[in-house]
Amino acid sequence: MDSQDGADVRVCTDPVECEELLAYLEAVAREQGWLPGTAMRNYPDTARYIALRENGVLAGGLQLVLPGPDGIRSYHAVWPEVIISNPSRTAHVTVLALLARYRNRPALFWSLCAELWRFLIAEDIEAVILEATPAMLARYCRLGFPLERIGDLREHWGEECYLCRMDLRMVAGAMLMQAGKSPIYRTLVGKAARSRR
Repeated sequence: MDSQDGADVRVCTDPVECEELLAYLEAVAREQGWLPGTAMRNYPDTARYIALRENGVLAGGLQLVLPGPDGIRSYHAVWPEVIISNPSRTAHVTVLALLARYRNRPALFWSLCAELWRFLIAEDIEAVILEATPAMLARYCRLGFPLERIGDLREHWGEECYLCRMDLRMVAGAMLMQAGKSPIYRTLVGKAARSRR
């Protein structure tokens, strides 16, 4: 997705691009003091990457693990007792990160989210799971993300996190409600609804 502010958000298809973004995400993890070990490299067949570039420079991105033949299992090391409803249509956002100088630019974050949601819908995914610290969970909820805690607070990558689930139909409804109140959300919903060129 190209936006007016020089941002370009795309699903990476080239292995070199994927490796560049993965190395970037691992560097952000080190910068943040996270301890993922090899977790970001454990799902080479089902991991997908979405990169955010501004004026050609990598500004952020995310790693998404799609369900395999047995559904989604990437959260089991920390929350083995959690059973996901419809695991074959649930994906796992393992990491979403922006370089520090881009973090206070909401349009960039939302551009990345919009591309994620478009991709998930194209892949026939109904829900996503993700880990969130209590502070990030509160922040996501203030942004209108309809997150449901499905796993207790536990250490994940060196931080105390909840396992959360978000139904994509609920995302659409939450964004439409916000769009009724805010011109910024109206613009974001409009961008998200556009078909890819």
